[in-house]
Amino acid sequence: MSKLIDLIINNNCECIGKVGLDDINKAEQELNIKFSDELIEYISNFGAISYSSREINGLGTNSYLNIVKSTTNARNNILNFPYEFAVLEDTGIQNIKILIDEFNKIYEWKDNSCKKIYESLYDFLYDEIFV
Repeated sequence: MSKLIDLIINNNCECIGKVGLDDINKAEQELNIKFSDELIEYISNFGAISYSSREINGLGTNSYLNIVKSTTNARNNILNFPYEFAVLEDTGIQNIKILIDEFNKIYEWKDNSCKKIYESLYDFLYDEIFV
């Protein structure tokens, strides 16, 4: 198993469940972006997760945790929202969003600007979610 899968399994978070590659490819097409390999691994194994008070977007649900819905909503409702990212987490605080790019870098969107905060999805989950 990869260290990402081990991290999520070892922290006993709630997950939606596995998602097929067809659904992942469809999501990429709808958003017109490419998902990183690690994001694909996360979504294909867990769908979306929640742990404590944190919820990480993915697929396998039609709720607000759906990465396509969350990203589309941000694109449609936030002025100057960047189209090259997917919304990984909606913090629920003043339009602060956690974003992921095709290179697996993690950013914080706040006050109409992006700031890189982590080098990978794994680092983000390890340092921010499962602390």
